[in-house]
Amino acid sequence: MVNREAKENGYHLCLHFDNGFGLSIISREGSYGYGSGFFEVGLLKDKGLVYNRDFPDVKGWLDFGEVDRLIKMVKAYDPLTYASESMNYGMETA
Repeated sequence: MVNREAKENGYHLCLHFDNGFGLSIISREGSYGYGSGFFEVGLLKDKGLVYNRDFPDVKGWLDFGEVDRLIKMVKAYDPLTYASESMNYGMETA
């Protein structure tokens, strides 16, 4: 599932995968890399921002290739392996 939100000052794209994980991909005012053509990416689980060993924080200053690599990596996550180490901080996304 894909949720898109376009705004005058950039955009926000949420990808949700069959394994229950997803990515929040933004390039808008206030994000890491905005204004220089880069993206900020955060890991999602159940529509909330989560962290794990691959995502100890959001990742900023990413180009298209780096975002594509993260999409493929998270899409391939085994939900049983990553469920026990993910921590949800309750930040809801679209």
